Amino acid sequence: RDCDIFPKDFYEQHHFEQKDRGVMESGSVQVFNDRFRDRQNQEIWLHTVKLPMQMPSGDQLLLGLSLNVTEKQRLEAEQALTIAKLNAYVRSEQLVNRILTNALGNDDFYAAGRDSLRLLAEFHGANHAFVFRYLDDTLDFSRCEHSWGGEENLELFQNEKFSMRLLPSWNERIADGCDIVIPNT
Repeated sequence: RDCDIFPKDFYEQHHFEQKDRGVMESGSVQVFNDRFRDRQNQEIWLHTVKLPMQMPSGDQLLLGLSLNVTEKQRLEAEQALTIAKLNAYVRSEQLVNRILTNALGNDDFYAAGRDSLRLLAEFHGANHAFVFRYLDDTLDFSRCEHSWGGEENLELFQNEKFSMRLLPSWNERIADGCDIVIPNT
């Protein structure tokens, strides 16, 4: 029994008794995936199979087998993250290809730039996109060179000199290679 293996407070905290009763009452095999923290606060995952057994004497026993699947869980989480990153790369590559194809097929530089901004905004689910040019070496001020957007007038970005301090972490995010997405307010 779990109460024979785990400390009483741990056993009660994780509702082992309720699970054990549920298995005995169901009369069928049940599978549990539980996450715990060990004494060093490290995450542990257990995959447990429990089944009730009737002995020839009529006594009912609960048979359980647990496997530590912590490494499997870690690898699956890592795999999911890798897949998400790969999907992001593929989407980015598709966007770059769409923008380049659009630019190459357009003799009008400004129309190509506007269409590229539109594609970029659509990619991010945004209704506006901008190209800023820094006006000083400290990267504190810029001017909106090009924009594409919906009906709303975004006066904030129409100034000749725009303070980049209004957008926290802007320079750090650019240095880290991140896209800058400003949520609609």
